[in-house]
Amino acid sequence: MNRYLMQIEHYFRGIEEFEVSATDKEDAVFVAKQYVERNPKYSGGNYKMCSICVIKKLNIKKGISNE
Repeated sequence: MNRYLMQIEHYFRGIEEFEVSATDKEDAVFVAKQYVERNPKYSGGNYKMCSICVIKKLNIKKGISNE
């Protein structure tokens, strides 16, 4: 699984970013749409669902953790 940085456009506040895990870019967009539909943060309805896209693939270095 790879990590992808995604973005979605809000009608009034601009662009917001989030991360998802997926096998490739096409799958990342699919997973991101499901994530946005289920996440209460994005449930207000002021997000453009058609604006979801991949910004970049995130490289995860072995042996380095963010914890």
